[in-house]
Amino acid sequence: MLNTEHSPRDGTSIIGIDTQLDIDKTNSQNKKLQSLGFLSFLEQVQTELNAAVAVFVAVNGHDVQQLIADKTDINTLFADHEHYPDFVAYFARTKAEIEHWVAADNPEPLAHQAIVDQVICLRAFIETRYAASISEPDTPPKQRKVGHYLGAGIVFLPIIFAWFTLRKGYSNWLRIGAFLWLAVFLYATFPTAKDDVEKNSPPYEQEVHEQDAGE
Repeated sequence: MLNTEHSPRDGTSIIGIDTQLDIDKTNSQNKKLQSLGFLSFLEQVQTELNAAVAVFVAVNGHDVQQLIADKTDINTLFADHEHYPDFVAYFARTKAEIEHWVAADNPEPLAHQAIVDQVICLRAFIETRYAASISEPDTPPKQRKVGHYLGAGIVFLPIIFAWFTLRKGYSNWLRIGAFLWLAVFLYATFPTAKDDVEKNSPPYEQEVHEQDAGE
């Protein structure tokens, strides 16, 4: 289980999982933390981490607000949940990666994009892996909708998230569209074989090609 000593106790947070980012805002050497825009961005990231835990609780059939009001510890609530340890481990890794990108000496835009990718992956992980767990086993799965985070993942990281559409409940049209976009993405991202040959050709051969083209 995650350490709960630093979990917020403001009456609006879920007890039992440490969602609070460990960030040293007094580090004057970290230029990113001197930017009000980046600090505001981190507040949004913190909100997303808190919301991710709430989504996990909700898709497993529990009322989040009631759970908060009763001050229920989710470590106790999900003690017998076979998938809870996987969620805890993934959440911990995501939080550690975000803290790494904040603390590391890297440009603000690079850190910003890397952190956004981590948040998208976390929400997609929850939506795709746990949303189906609340379905009745004898009931045919209903048509699943694409969440905002999964949709963003398919658009910006199709090489990873297109495969999530193969899970039960997604329409064939969505799968076709996702993999067509993946093909376009790969074609636009990776150089063609012709470009590779031209780049690797000796200078003499390139000059001959240029002379032939000129004639």
